[in-house]
Amino acid sequence: MTTAPSPVEAPPYESDRLFRRLLATHPGVVVDAEALLSAAPAGSPDRLPPLVRLLECAREAGLPVALRGEHRYARVRSEYGRHGLHDLWTEVLPAGQHQHASDLPYVTAVLPEQAQEFLTPVPGLLVTVAGRLTGPPQHPVPLQPYAEGVFVQLMTGRTYAQITELSRYPRSFIGNTTSRSVRLRGCVNAAHLIARAIVDGYLDPVLALRTAVSPPTAPKPADLDFLIATIGSELTDVARRFGRTVGTVIHRRHFAIRALGGLTPIHARAIALAIGVVPDSAIPARGPYPVDGRGPTVRPT
Repeated sequence: MTTAPSPVEAPPYESDRLFRRLLATHPGVVVDAEALLSAAPAGSPDRLPPLVRLLECAREAGLPVALRGEHRYARVRSEYGRHGLHDLWTEVLPAGQHQHASDLPYVTAVLPEQAQEFLTPVPGLLVTVAGRLTGPPQHPVPLQPYAEGVFVQLMTGRTYAQITELSRYPRSFIGNTTSRSVRLRGCVNAAHLIARAIVDGYLDPVLALRTAVSPPTAPKPADLDFLIATIGSELTDVARRFGRTVGTVIHRRHFAIRALGGLTPIHARAIALAIGVVPDSAIPARGPYPVDGRGPTVRPT
């Protein structure tokens, strides 16, 4: 009998693979000069801090990097030259230009105390301490902390019943919060939202991998097809599309979940994305974000 996974804490957001995922869905980076200066003392060609690795990944991908803080440009360049590091930016923003990325979903890296200078929603906001990224980037449509927590718990294998038992919120509140969050982020259901957040670089699937109940292996392709097909579709629709019964869809999907060491379909898909069994391209795209004016107005802390 499987047991619920133990509580999971998010590690610092500093994996190159996650950086590349994030940059694949964002057309560039805005980095504050003060944040780069905080990273420089630890910077060396042998061991680069996470913030510098983010910018290196952007360079490798051929993406623009805008340096925010024109008055600090000379100092930043001198400091990085002293450590044998080349320029990590492609342009310098004019003084006072703080919303360079307001029209495009750029990743924005600043010091924690500078975060309040940016208006919500901030596309891919990252905050740093001495060049170390302190958490995953803020989504263009931010959620309240408890909502983010629900999705992390779902990704790591907990059910709604387990989350209700562990939290101080009633099941109806968690359900309503999930439904509203799914709508705000242009997704079909919680499974779609979580898979999309992983692909877009906002959730770390390594957390799911840590709670696998057995070493994950690649499922049979046919079983994996059912696991993927049920991300944003009803079981009856999937059964009709494949010409199978609902029972067969559930049965074959279960084989895929078991092979991956997952506790739930959501958990198994996250594990599959973590180990590369499911390609990012297999996850359905999100719809446009609603513009009805009822989105969140307060950045989570």
